[in-house]
Amino acid sequence: MKRLIFILNYLLICSIVNGYAANSQGLHNPLYIIPAWNLNKGDLTIHAHSKFYFKNEVFEKRHRPTTACTYWDAQGAVNMQYGIGQFYEIAISQIVYQDNHKSGKGFNLPDDLFLKFKYASLGSKTLPINYGVMITSRLPLAEYHNLPFEPYAGGNIEFAIHGLLSHSSNLLFPEDAMNLHLNLGFIHHNDKGEVFSIHNIKYKQKSNSKQFVYGLALVYPIAKFDFSLEFYGNRLIKKPNQAVFSRYNYSYLTPGITYRPYYWMAVIFGMDIRTSSGIPESDARRLSPESPVYPGWRLNFGVKINLMAKLQRRHEKQSEFNFLGEKKPEKTIYDQITEERQEIESAEMELARIKEERRKMDEMLKRLRNVLEFKEDETGKE
Repeated sequence: MKRLIFILNYLLICSIVNGYAANSQGLHNPLYIIPAWNLNKGDLTIHAHSKFYFKNEVFEKRHRPTTACTYWDAQGAVNMQYGIGQFYEIAISQIVYQDNHKSGKGFNLPDDLFLKFKYASLGSKTLPINYGVMITSRLPLAEYHNLPFEPYAGGNIEFAIHGLLSHSSNLLFPEDAMNLHLNLGFIHHNDKGEVFSIHNIKYKQKSNSKQFVYGLALVYPIAKFDFSLEFYGNRLIKKPNQAVFSRYNYSYLTPGITYRPYYWMAVIFGMDIRTSSGIPESDARRLSPESPVYPGWRLNFGVKINLMAKLQRRHEKQSEFNFLGEKKPEKTIYDQITEERQEIESAEMELARIKEERRKMDEMLKRLRNVLEFKEDETGKE
């Protein structure tokens, strides 16, 4: 019944978000790495995201029937972002559903909630680099924590801070050119005193777990497609106790592709490929002797919608008429962006023309100065 409710809710969310229209700002982002530029003021995006992994395992023992088991990890989440100013952005992320193979445990509906505040789009307007910072808090709404195949969560309110750095050669529309992103972060798990058990033996967390996280992404846009390659992982500074499944470092490489069939919508595909060891230590806690600590692969699928774009709202509020009192044909956001780009290109051409005229004038003045100096020398000799 809970699975049916989740599926119905997921379909409802998708049917709602598909009814809105906005511009493409904010739809180019990779799956995991956060760019250092913000949404336009007033823009609101929603991102419905799912990922899953499964592994079939066959057990053969002498004088016993052959048995089989399937391990899985599936997750569905919704993320909403809102641009509240030139340098400020807020976001809320809800893991709606977390289903994980763990003996004797159920699944989370809902799972944990994330609150995010981003201060970014900082840097010189004449340089191709932007930077910023993002603060995140994780609120433990899930019934179950310490899940296999998933990054560690201690079950208390957690805090994180991330440094963001982005590079793009296009200063006005950075997402339209090849862009590079770097994220560095620190997570404080606030799990001191938490109790985890293994084989009916309880272990109490003596100090707060901490970890360093990192990520690098390259995005190459072509027409309606964005091709991306991401590398991300973690380094535990203070590990949780031995009863925790995910008390080890991990790293993943994620090739992905984003398709934007409309200017207000993007569809995202990606595949996580683990580059770290599947069994980092011989005594690592696992579901079985054959299962890894973290998934060897994981498929990702997402749909992102820009609900309210600044340019779209501005266009709807304006009532434009020509000199005869007739209403002008409505312009799409792409038309407006194209006109703005043409104006910028015209200004750049005019600036180049002025520079060339100035260079010619300087050459003429230099020649005239040489002629006058020559005449003065000739007069002095006479």
